[in-house]
Parts: sequence; structure tokens; C-alpha cells
Amino acid sequence: MLSRLNILQCHVTSQPAPENLLDKYRKMSTIDQKLMDDIDYLGYKNITEMFEAPLKSDPVFVKETHEELNREQDREAAVMKMKAMYNHLSPYFFEDMNRYEEVFTDPIKFNALAIPLYMYNQGVSTKYTVNLVLFYMTVLNLGTAQHEKWKESISTGRDLGCFALTELSHGSNVRGIQTTATYDQERDEFIINTPNDVAMKFWIGGASKSATVSAVFANLIIGDKNEGPHVFIVPLRDKKTYNVLPGIIIGDCGKKVGQDNIDNGFILFNNFRIPRENMLNKMSNVTREGKFETKIPNPDHRLALILGGISQGRILIIGFSPRIIGYGLKIALRFAAMRRQFGKPGDKEEIPLIEYPLHQYRLFPYLANIFAFKLASNEIYYNWNEISKDLFDTKAQQSIGELHATISSLKAIHSWTAMRALQECREACGGLGYSYYSKLGILRANWDVQQTWEGDNNVLLQQTAKYLLDVIQAKFKGKELKTRWQQWVSSEPVEGAQNESKTDEEFLQDDNLLKVFYHRSNLLLQRSAMKMAGKVSDKTVHPLDAWNDTQVFNLHHLAKSYGELFGVMQFHKFIQKLKSGEIKTNADTVEAMTLLFQLHCLTRIEADLGTFRDGDYLTSEHGDLIKQTILKLLGQVKRHAIALVETFYPSEELFDSMIAPGNGDLYGSIINRIYYSKDAFGKIKNWDQCLSPVATAPEATTGKSKQ
Repeated sequence: MLSRLNILQCHVTSQPAPENLLDKYRKMSTIDQKLMDDIDYLGYKNITEMFEAPLKSDPVFVKETHEELNREQDREAAVMKMKAMYNHLSPYFFEDMNRYEEVFTDPIKFNALAIPLYMYNQGVSTKYTVNLVLFYMTVLNLGTAQHEKWKESISTGRDLGCFALTELSHGSNVRGIQTTATYDQERDEFIINTPNDVAMKFWIGGASKSATVSAVFANLIIGDKNEGPHVFIVPLRDKKTYNVLPGIIIGDCGKKVGQDNIDNGFILFNNFRIPRENMLNKMSNVTREGKFETKIPNPDHRLALILGGISQGRILIIGFSPRIIGYGLKIALRFAAMRRQFGKPGDKEEIPLIEYPLHQYRLFPYLANIFAFKLASNEIYYNWNEISKDLFDTKAQQSIGELHATISSLKAIHSWTAMRALQECREACGGLGYSYYSKLGILRANWDVQQTWEGDNNVLLQQTAKYLLDVIQAKFKGKELKTRWQQWVSSEPVEGAQNESKTDEEFLQDDNLLKVFYHRSNLLLQRSAMKMAGKVSDKTVHPLDAWNDTQVFNLHHLAKSYGELFGVMQFHKFIQKLKSGEIKTNADTVEAMTLLFQLHCLTRIEADLGTFRDGDYLTSEHGDLIKQTILKLLGQVKRHAIALVETFYPSEELFDSMIAPGNGDLYGSIINRIYYSKDAFGKIKNWDQCLSPVATAPEATTGKSKQ
């Protein structure tokens, strides 16, 4: 092997570029790293640095593209890495257990903590967060003092939790779950039962091989009455032997297309008994005598509050989306700066990909999306901390409803965009982007599940649409609603209105661009409300049919438009602070952010130009102006592009991509990695099966016919 490499090194060497192209593009702009950090960490970069320290120092954290493991090896490694992270961080949390709860209940601090592990390996991070967010936060939000022992056992690593909500036949429709928890008054216990195979808990992360306890959603049965879904703490394994407890069947859901180091499993319960105190009883309780008590009599409202208490997972997806796009773009744009292809006849050098307008058009809009998404997620983080204090206060449901509607839309918009961005980054790097060692395929495959995880995006958007319909109906009735973000909603008809800008310059003004998005959302909201009202007034149409028939081209489009509007609103607010001097930074950063705001707005308008043109709110001349301006903006953003992605997480020490080396030596990085990769040289083990034995040749014909 070594002799072969030595021979190759004598004949094939990396040909360094006459100039370091990556360094050249880096130096074209000076982006304010401190401001970028403020946007990313909101003052808690120290938490990120603390959490990333073991990733740099502990040898168990091998970079993801340097591991080529089978499924079982990958899962075993994931457990080791998760345990290592616990061990590194336990002294910090054990100094003050209140600190643990503070970090894991505050999405700003948890985002800062989770970024390093998430960017290192999405699967390992997911195992960590299923335990510490889904299980722990469920106990925190829905439990009482009698459940403190479970919080402590999770936070100290003595238990590993999972979250058993979905069933084989029911995912988004939680009301349809069939698992039961029947109260046995004589023994003061609940009997957990799976009535049939399709009611098995399914896709439960961590269940098949590692979790010792689960937060199980089941219908509470008292006597002959079903009180609807509630949550119960159910032990799964004997912690001394790790064997599954009698009365429970646990299996694995099989190989997945991404995050295969998570042991997603199915669970069936056969009259498994748990103590009565294992019911999470903050909102509802069952007394020793079998009496059902609840603070929320309406079962639909009660279920909504139960599910609302676990929304932090969606919030994390909203915040992770721009970070994962940033990782992909850091790879793709570095590659674009270093990779030369084609050129004019007679030129000494080929042209870097980043110079091509089409390449810019494919990637730069995602650079703009990143900042709109980060600012939008930060707004949600701040407001979650304030509003979630009243999460179970029935008097505060208006503000909570607005928060959940906004989270639902942003989760869909952000996760969908991230998936498209990662695919575009992969394609923009050509065949080299298809390499496992580029990491782009890993990021893309592991991200895919976010589009249906924590709520199917298309279903979540229906929650957003319902809330917006409630807002405009209240407006039509003259009711005053206290909202944080719905000042744009108008009861005045917007059908047939035209944009008031008179010149190109006026149209491109920040305030006018914001008004353009206001108009689209109002137009779709008013049309959706009118269509719904017309269908509901028809007594022959069932309300559910009316709702479903209004989804396509109306409510669905409306909910997506609101998510985009929210991002534009937060980006606009940020730009105004930059221009007024309220946020102080250097000239390059102000220019870059201003250009990206315009690019974000104009590419979003161009993508849905038909709706913006509807009723001639925008004219065909506006359409031409938008396209011409986008081309101009791409050229202006170019000098800032590499400097911007260099501010994104992760730092060079943790960055992992063969095709985007920080030293600028693209081909040296590739050659070095390929030569020393696993099984790079040699022959296949069953080489003797590659070629079929040659069949015996028939006798040569003599040309004489047989008689």
C-alpha cells in the first residue's frame, strides 16, 4: 500500500493555483464578526464555546466524513458521543441544577448550546435533544412536583428518555391515537395497552435500542369514559440488564434515508401497569377514588395546550435552518471561489465559478435567506421566553395562539428552504458535491426529516391559516385584538389596489418593499376569508369539506406568504436600525446587509410574481425592474459573499468538507483525502466472481452444408 502511494506521489502531485483564490475573495470585504456573532448567539457565545470544547479535544468525536460505519457501529458511536458530552458538561450543570433548567428551557441559550453538536452530527444531536427537550420538557411543562425525580434522572444521565406520541396509523392526527391508559382503582394503577398492531407507537427516536423510559401519549380511560389523550411516564427497560420489561415489545423501524444512527423503534404495550402518579397531571388529574379532575374542561382545548407545551422542538428547527443552510453555503461558495471552469479563448486562466451570474443566482439568494431566517428565529426566541410563562393560562391564549401560528408557518418555510438550499449547494459543486466527503449529501439526507418531524409542514400551515382567518373575522366584526405581529392585517379591501411607487427608486425603497409583502398577504387573506364564508354559507357543504376545498391556491398559499412576510418584517426592522446608527458596524457590513435585504425581497417577489401581479398591483414594468435589479444585486453581493460565509459556524477547526478547505488548496485537499480514504486501493474481495467463465466456442463452420 505505502509503496503504491510513494509511486503515485512521484507521478501525481497537487498543482497549486498561481494565486490563492479563496483568500483573494475573502479579502474583498471586511464583515463585522462581532455583529454576526450577536445575531447568531444573542450574547451567549460563551455557551457555544463551552459546548464545542469536547468536540475539539475528545478523540471520540471523529469528524463525520472521516467515519465510514455500518448502522450498528454508527448507533454505538452515537451513544458513546452522547455519553461523552454528558460527562464533559455534567460538572457545569451539577454546580447548580437550576442552571440546567435555565439553559434547557430558554431557546436562546439552548440554541447556543445545541449549535456545535448539531453542526457536528445531526443524528447525535437529535438523540441528545429527544432526551433533553422532548422528554425532559414534556415532564417539566406537563408534570408536577411528584415528577421531579424523572427530571433529575434525565438531567444526571441515570435515565435516557424518548417521546412516544406517533403511532403506525396516526402521526399528525393526535386525536386519533388508539393507545389506552385505563385506571384500575383497586390497585391504584394505570394499565397501558396497545389495542391492535396499527396502534403501536412508531418512529420513536431512541426507543429500539437505548431509551429506558418514555413519555407516552395515551387515551385516558376511567370506567367507560374516554377522557382523551394525556401523557404518562412509562419505564421501558430494566436498567441493570437493559432487557425490555415484561408486557412491552420493542423493535426497530429499520434502515432510514438519514440520521440512521438514531434507533427509531416501535413499541407495543400488553396491559403494562404503571403507578397512578406516573400520569403528568399539571392540567388534569385522576384521584385515588378514580375521579377525573381538569383545569381545562374542553378536550380539544386541553389537547392543544398539551401539544403547545412541546413546541420548543419546532422552534429549534426554525433556528437550526439558517445554520444548516450556512454550512452548505460555506462549502458551496468556498468551492465556487476555488473551482475554475471554462473561459474566453486566449485567456490564461479559466473563470472561477463564483464569477458566473447563473451560479450567483443559484446560491446568493440563500445567503440572503439566512439573515432573514436568523432574525425571524431570534424574534421568536425572545417572545417565546415571555409568552411561554403564560402557556397554560387560559386568559393568555390569544398571544399564545399567535405565537403558535407564527411558529407553524416559520417551521414550514425555513425547513423547506433549507432542504432546497442543500440540494442546490450539492448540485452547484457538480460531481464533487456528490462525494460523501463533501458533507453536502450528509447534511441533505439528515435534514430531510425536518420537513415532517415536529409536525408535517403542510398540516402546520393549516394552523397558521386558521389563526389568520380568526384575526380578519375579528377585524370585520370591529373587535380589537391585541397582537404582536398582525398590524398588517387590513379590513379594507385590497383587491384592485396598485403599488403607489412612481419611480424605480421609490419601488426599491425598504418601506415600499415591505408594503408589497403586506399587500400579498392581505390579498390572500381576504380572498381566503371570502371563499370560506361562501362555502360555509352553503348548508349542503360540510364545514370540513369547505375547509379542505379552500386549501389549494388560498389558505395554503396564505400561510406560506405570512411566514415570508414575517421574515421580511424582521429583516426590515434590522436594516432600519443599521441605517439609523442604532446598530453600529462598519461600512462593508452595512452595505452587505442592505444588498441582501433587497435581494431577499426581490427574489421572493420574483418567485411568486403571478400573485404580486394579480389585479395589476405590480405591473409588467415592475417585473422587468425586479429581474434587472436582481442581476445587479448579484454582482454587488459577490465581493461580500466569501467574507460573509467565513463568519458562519463552524470554525475551521470543526469544519468538515474535502471540497472546501480553508487553506484554499482545493485539489490538494481532494487528492490527499482520496488517496488515504478507506479501501482506496486494491481489489474487491470477490474479484474471482467479477468475470464469467468464457463459454466453449462452437465449432467453426466450414461453409459446407450438411447433407
